[in-house]
Amino acid sequence: MAGIGQKLRNLRRARGLTQDELAARLHVTRQALSRWERDDAQPSLEMLQAVALELGTPARELMLPTQSPEEVIMTNEDTYGAEARERWGDDVVDASNRKLEAMSADEWSARSLLEESIKVQLRIAMATGDPQGSEAEELCHLHARWIKMHWPDGRYSPAAHLGLAHGYLCDDRFRSYYDTAAGAGATEFLVAALESWLA
Repeated sequence: MAGIGQKLRNLRRARGLTQDELAARLHVTRQALSRWERDDAQPSLEMLQAVALELGTPARELMLPTQSPEEVIMTNEDTYGAEARERWGDDVVDASNRKLEAMSADEWSARSLLEESIKVQLRIAMATGDPQGSEAEELCHLHARWIKMHWPDGRYSPAAHLGLAHGYLCDDRFRSYYDTAAGAGATEFLVAALESWLA
């Protein structure tokens, strides 16, 4: 799967721009641009729009992963399948997979944009330091939309959502996902926000 960084790097090179040249146009340091291209950090949504404008591509194209629903399902099965099936049962996991497979192109794009929006909102909320504030509340709304998009219809409940969130704290894969997206402590912050919001 090509992430934002790889897409940014490929587009920059295709336009014949060096990192220094693109960084100057964006009024950022070359080091910042380099970190984006390595996916060590992500630009804000506003900066992503500026990058897309400079590179002559829609911002949404930079944000969308290139994995198909089938590839996502296969990755999820390989990474979490055995545990998910043990915890939720084959019927639930199979229904979730069917839901992903049935998504239209627009629904799949919305899913991908929502995933990136959650990461951005997590960084914004963390910057406030308040897991009960308005930015954290918006983060929780986005996360709930994400869960409902993936779980079979009628399976969502606040208790199930909170149970899933608590599971994040015990799983280094989830810690790595959120902490890489928003910085050390991001997973704990997300769970604290969800505890407050779902209480």
